[in-house]
Amino acid sequence: MSGRPSARRGRHAVADLALPTAHVTPLVPHGYASQMSHVSVGMASLLVAAAAAAGCYRDAVGPDAGVPVVVRLADGSAPTGTVDRVEVYVTEIAASTTGDTLPDEQEWQVIAVPRRRFDLAAIRAGSALLAAEGALPSGVYRAVRLTIDVDSSRVRFVGGDEAYVRWPVASGRYAVHAIVEQPLDASAERGLDLVLDVQLVQSLTTNLDPQFDFAFFPVVRAVDSHATGGVAGVVSADDDGDGVGAPLADAAVTVYQGDAAAPLTSWRIVTVARSDPRGGYRIGFLLAGTYIVRVEAAVPLPPVEFPDLLIVAGGESRLDLTLTAPTPGARDRDPLSVHRDGRRT
Repeated sequence: MSGRPSARRGRHAVADLALPTAHVTPLVPHGYASQMSHVSVGMASLLVAAAAAAGCYRDAVGPDAGVPVVVRLADGSAPTGTVDRVEVYVTEIAASTTGDTLPDEQEWQVIAVPRRRFDLAAIRAGSALLAAEGALPSGVYRAVRLTIDVDSSRVRFVGGDEAYVRWPVASGRYAVHAIVEQPLDASAERGLDLVLDVQLVQSLTTNLDPQFDFAFFPVVRAVDSHATGGVAGVVSADDDGDGVGAPLADAAVTVYQGDAAAPLTSWRIVTVARSDPRGGYRIGFLLAGTYIVRVEAAVPLPPVEFPDLLIVAGGESRLDLTLTAPTPGARDRDPLSVHRDGRRT
């Protein structure tokens, strides 16, 4: 233990690294009484009890609260092989109809107050975990805020030991402003199925400071699941260039938006996933549109890019990719095996 901070200090140390696009704002603790003033104590107790029976937290809301909102947490990636649990304690989920360019002038509507831990590492790729149910006034929302309590959050290795994590704040709570790629329409006709896609591959990284095992800077996307689709497939490696590939584990599958003819540095990362031990991957909750997919791995094989992955709302595309060893004198082959039927499933 010499040269390393105590477990408590290690988990709550302040990071001095640059924050990712989904920026973080420290919060001053505050109460929620004003959010609950229109609900009787007895009704609030009944709502909490009902939610506990359902396995999630339903925020206490009045009859005029507005549009029902379901909040789910998602992640398309698997943690590193040494990590068993990534437990994040969520205290509040809120949304605003104005963008977050002027955060001091924003008015936030509280959707739910879960006040519980969620194990992000337990979420299966392409799926989502029910986090809370609440309500919002009808409207179009352009910003989403997820508030996390550092003191109650932790990362554990396989075997149960707690990792030394460098968090963005020393202790208490901080707010992560999600990336809202498309405005969220909370309408009475269908409600809002809000998915907060936590990018674990980008959020939990090996820290350069030897005192810490990881740095955790949450990168979160916020989407309406009704407007999204997904992609799944298998990543293989053809080491000898004979056209026969073997499943490749732990390959990074990155989805980008941008001009495929432009340099890679001009593309914007949408999400990153990793293939499982059988080479399989699944990425969900991508807004309908066309994307670039790039696959690379820690093997001596060149990366593979697929420039025009089509995502349709409500559907799942199939995209199998093979990293192939270049063979001297051989003709270039298409390294992709893509199912292109009408449904792209």
